[in-house]
Order: sequence, then structure tokens, then C-alpha cells
Amino acid sequence: MIVAVKLPNKLNERVLTFPFLHALDELLQRVAAEDPEDDTYQIHLISIKDGIDVLNLLPFHAFYHELSEEDLKTVFTAHRASASLNLNNGVDVYISTTTSFVDASLGKNINSKNKVGFDLGKNKWLLNKRIPHPGTIHKSDEVFPLIKSITGVAGDISNVSARKVSELYADWSESPYLVIDLDLVNGEINPEWLELIELSVNKRFIFMCSELGEFLQKDKLQDYIATLPSKNTYKLFHYDSNIELAKLVSYSIAFVTKSADLMTVATYCGTTTFFINPGENLKLTGPKYFRGELKEYPFKNVQSFPYNSLFDDLIALVESKTPEER
Repeated sequence: MIVAVKLPNKLNERVLTFPFLHALDELLQRVAAEDPEDDTYQIHLISIKDGIDVLNLLPFHAFYHELSEEDLKTVFTAHRASASLNLNNGVDVYISTTTSFVDASLGKNINSKNKVGFDLGKNKWLLNKRIPHPGTIHKSDEVFPLIKSITGVAGDISNVSARKVSELYADWSESPYLVIDLDLVNGEINPEWLELIELSVNKRFIFMCSELGEFLQKDKLQDYIATLPSKNTYKLFHYDSNIELAKLVSYSIAFVTKSADLMTVATYCGTTTFFINPGENLKLTGPKYFRGELKEYPFKNVQSFPYNSLFDDLIALVESKTPEER
């Protein structure tokens, strides 16, 4: 059986479909094992190019097909772009995990035998298997019932985690480190972080800044590190790959970020994550089925944010994970 799946465009929502994709892979393995005439299966994942590398964290084999946001502007642009997917023959089931009419049209464009998605609006013109949309619920719970298109029943959602990745630093166990995704205030690195650093002694910090453009990160972080007290060890991480990010955070004491996208990736990797939440509704987009522990700190503005509480919790955790000096 060959199954193609169109994933959401937003990175965090894409990762929140992973419990569904884990279940789909397990299901297709069982189907292939039970069918002596067809013991092979394929999963093809269709995603926009931005952040498509996050799919490499899935712990099973799949084929990846990228589109641009421009390709998905209209059904006409999507029709033209579908030829580049090389999926025009043999797809048994196409599944759209979104409510988008354009996404629904891809199943017809690639000549899938069965086209599956939510029973909403004009989508019924393009889909021959439709699942009632459950309304406003958690994103992982929203997409999971789509598996009924193959099984007839949805089943239960299991907790999942990313494949094991190699460590970024060979000495991570001897020299534990805390990863901080520094935020910006008026275009400059938030000065509040200096208090945490000054309260720490002989600790190892890895700094990144996902709010900065790719070409500004290195210079800005190098300049920042040059101003810090020498009683700790500092390194910078240039964020341009979700795989390298996974290697970094998977072996860290914890990860601190204000990015919903990176919080979702980190918790999928099993990382303890301190999320400075700028307004994300975690009841809808939190890491509900991921193994990483999430600690949330609601954020309205710099002036009212409880930095002392966050810093106290971070210091306590780092102290508990750092070997005592002899």
C-alpha cells in the first residue's frame, strides 16, 4: 500500500501530526505483514520546504516531497506544482491533514485512488473518503481520526518520541550544559538573562537566538558572549537546522525558548523544555503526546514577566544535574 500525506505548513502543527504518522507507520507494517501478496508499503510525506528537515526526526522510513508556499497559493498553482512530486502513479491513499481546499486538491492531482480528508466546505468535491471535523480540539487529536480511512476505527493515540540522534558534544555527560534560546528586546539580546548568568558559577551555557536572521546570529552572539563574566563556560549555536538542534537539545540539561516551533521540536526529542509562552494556547498546540517535560511561563511583556521564578527553577535544575566539584 502506498500512502501520501500532506502535512500542515506551520512547523509546530506539522510536528503535532507525528503521533498520527507513528500510528500510520505501525498500521501499514501490520497490513503488509498480513498480506502475502503485498508485503511492502510506502509513506510519502508532502511538506513545504521551510523546516522540512524536521521530518528526518521520525523514527521510520518515509519519502519526502517538498513544495513552496507559492505552490500552494491556489488550486491552479498546486496543480502545476504537483507534477514535481513524482507521485502520479500508484498512490492508494492520499490524506490531507489540514482543512485547506488547496491541500485537498493535491489528491486529485496525483491521481490517488482514495482521497481522504475532513468533511468541510468545498473539500467534498475533491475527497471520496471524508471524516467529520472534530471542531476546536488539540491538533494531534484533530488529525488522528484520519487513520480511520484505512482501519475503519481510530484507536488510541500513544506517546511518541524522535529517533535517537548523535550528540553534538562528546563531553556532554562530564560537562552538562543548559541551552538558552535568547530573545530580543528592541533588537538587542534581552538584558534580563545577565542575572541568571551572574548567579551561576562554573556552569556551561549554550546560547542561540532563533529570533535573529540566519546571517546575524553568529556575530550577535559572539559579541554578547564577549561581555559575559568569565566564571562560566559559553558556546554559541548557529540555528539553521532542526536536526542539529535536536542533537543539541537531546543531550542538554534543559532547553529554554520563546518559540512555539522549537518548543514542539524539543519536547518531541524528549527534552525538558522551559517555554516562555508569548500567547500560545497549549490546550490546542502543546506537546500533548511527546515525552519531553514542559514547564510553561506565560509571557505578556518584559516588565511583568517573572524572571526570578524562571531563574530559580533553572538554577535548581542545573545544580541537580551538574557533578559536584571535588
